[in-house]
Amino acid sequence: MDSVLLHEQFDFVSAIHSFVSAAGHGSRHSSHAASSSGDLNRAGALHCSRARYRRRPAPLQEAPHLDPYSHYRSSYSPVDTPQKLSKHRTRVQESSHGDRSQPDPRLFVGSMDKGMRVLELFNEHDSALSIGDIAANTGMGRSAAQRFVYTLHWLGYLNKDSESKKYFPALKLLGLVRGIHRHHPQRELAYPLLERLARETRETVSWVELDGDEVVVLLNVPGAHVTTINLPVGSRFPALTSSSGQVLLSQAPQAQLLKMLDALPPEVRARFGSRSRAAILAVFRKAAEEGHSFTEKNFGDDGVSVSVPVTDFSGRPIAALNVSTVRSRFDIAQVRELILPRLKSAAREASI
Repeated sequence: MDSVLLHEQFDFVSAIHSFVSAAGHGSRHSSHAASSSGDLNRAGALHCSRARYRRRPAPLQEAPHLDPYSHYRSSYSPVDTPQKLSKHRTRVQESSHGDRSQPDPRLFVGSMDKGMRVLELFNEHDSALSIGDIAANTGMGRSAAQRFVYTLHWLGYLNKDSESKKYFPALKLLGLVRGIHRHHPQRELAYPLLERLARETRETVSWVELDGDEVVVLLNVPGAHVTTINLPVGSRFPALTSSSGQVLLSQAPQAQLLKMLDALPPEVRARFGSRSRAAILAVFRKAAEEGHSFTEKNFGDDGVSVSVPVTDFSGRPIAALNVSTVRSRFDIAQVRELILPRLKSAAREASI
C-alpha cells in the first residue's frame, strides 16, 4: 500500500514539472526546474510519510471513568443533584429494591428525576404553583425549575393560568392513570363491586394497594351520609398502621415488618400506643389468620376502618378492599356483624 501511495505522489510531481516546463521556462531554467522537482519530490515523500502515519493510528486507550453527574454538579447547587432524592422516593426505593439509599449512577437519569419532582409537588399542594414555589419546594434553582415547567407545559402535562401565571396539572395526566388501570384488569373489573358494596352499606368503599411502606387509594366510592370518610384517589397512609396495610403485609417476613417498624416516624409509631414489638407483629399474624383487620382513629377519634385482602391466582394479597365509617353509626362489633360479611363476599368476587 505504501509503494502505491509513493507512486501516485511521484506521478503528481511529474505532472507539475511538465506544466512548469510547458509554461515557457525553457531549457535555461532546467536547473531551476530540477531543483523545484527535487523540492517537490521531498515534499511528496514527506506527504507520503504523513499518509503512512495517518494510516497507522495509535492504539485506543481506555477512557478514564467519567462522572455521569459532573454536568449537574457544575451547573446546579448540591441540593439539585440526583443524590438528593425526596424522602418519600427513598423510602419506597429501599422497600421495593432492597437496602439501597442511592440509585445506580450508570442507569439513573437525573433530569427525569427533577421532572418527576415537579409533578409530585402538585400531589402535595392543593393550589396552583408559581415558578418560585416550584423552585423553593424542589431545591432547584429558579432557572432550572423554569425549564422543567416550560417543558411539562409544552408537552401538555401542566396548564398555566393566564392571570396569575401559576401552573396546575393538566387533564393529559389522566391518560397515565387510565394506562395504570388498563394494565391491571382485576382492579378495573372490581369497580362495580365497590359501587354495590357502597350502596349496601352507605359507607365509603376503597380499593387500596401497597406502595413501598405506604398504601395508596386507587379506587374509591364515597359514602352516602353527610358525615363520611373522605378518601380521594391518590390518598396515602402509612402501611403498618392502616387496616389495608396490615392485610397486605400479613404474609410479609418478620424481618421486613421489623425494619419498617423501626423506620416509622415517632408520631406514626405512637398510633400503636404502648404495644411492644412482639405485640405489633401479632397484629399481622392475626390479620393473616382471620383474613381481615380493624383500625380506629386513623381518620380522627370517630373513625373505624376494616379491610380484607384481594388475592391473585396464587393466593397472594395484591390489594385490599376497605370500608371506612364512623363510630357514631357503627362500632367495631357492628362493623364485624353487619359490614364485614359483605366486604369479604365482595373481596372473594374480586379475587382471581
